[in-house]
Amino acid sequence: MAAAREPEAPPPVVDVATMGLLDPAVEEKLKRIVATNKKIDFLDALHSFRGALRAIPLPASAVDPSQARKDTLRENIVLNGVQFNGESKMRHFAAALRAVAASADMDDEEAEAVCARVHSATSRTASGADSYFILCRVFELPGLLLKPRSAVIPPVKVDMRGAAAAVQVSITTTNLFGLYRRDEIEEAALHANEMPEAWLMLNAVVTESINFRFADDAVTGGRCAGSENGSGRRTLTIETPEPPPPDLDELAELF
Repeated sequence: MAAAREPEAPPPVVDVATMGLLDPAVEEKLKRIVATNKKIDFLDALHSFRGALRAIPLPASAVDPSQARKDTLRENIVLNGVQFNGESKMRHFAAALRAVAASADMDDEEAEAVCARVHSATSRTASGADSYFILCRVFELPGLLLKPRSAVIPPVKVDMRGAAAAVQVSITTTNLFGLYRRDEIEEAALHANEMPEAWLMLNAVVTESINFRFADDAVTGGRCAGSENGSGRRTLTIETPEPPPPDLDELAELF
C-alpha cells in the first residue's frame, strides 16, 4: 500500500516591494501560530492580531496609465454614492471626476492630472498584487493554496471632494481571497466536480487617500502644484468575515 503523499510546500514568496511592510515581529508571530495548519489557529491569529493587521503601510500604486484605464473599464465604481458599472459608464465616471476637479477651480490640464491619478488608484492590478504577496507570505502553507474567491466583489468606493483649488480623494478597494485545500481541489478536478469552497476566507481592504492642490504662482503668474499634490497615504487591512474561534475557558465554564 502506497504511503500517503506529504503536501508540497509552496515556493517561497519573494516580493521586494512588500517585504517588511507588515511588522516583522508580528509576521513572525502569525507564522508560528498558523504553522499548525489548523483552521482554529488561523482564525485565532486573524482575530487576535486584528489591530496589527489594520492600516499596514503600502508603497504608492505604480500602474501604467493604459493598464489603469483598462482595469477601470471592467470595474464597478461608486463615486460619491453614484454607481458606474462597466465600460459603457466609464466615460461618465471620467466626466464626473473632471466635474469635481472643475468645482475646485482647476483647469482642464489639472483636472486631467487628477483623473489619471484616481484611475491609477482604482486599479486592482496594484491593490490585488500587493494584497496577494503579503497574504501569501504569511498564510499559504503546505497543502493550502491562496487565490481569489468566486464571490461578488464589492465595488471600488471613491469619495472625492473639491474646494478652493484643492481636491481630497479617498479610494477603498476590497479584494476577496480564500485559502483552499490542495487535496480538495485535486479531488474535484479528478472527478470533474465543482471546485470546493474556500477553507478560510480572507478579505484585503486597500485604502488610498490622495491630496491635490494647485495655486497661482506669484512669480510666473501661472499655476503651480502644491508640495502635497498627488501625495497621499495607502494602507492595507487584512481581515476575515468568519467569526472568531470559541473561547475555550468560556466553554469549560458551561460544562
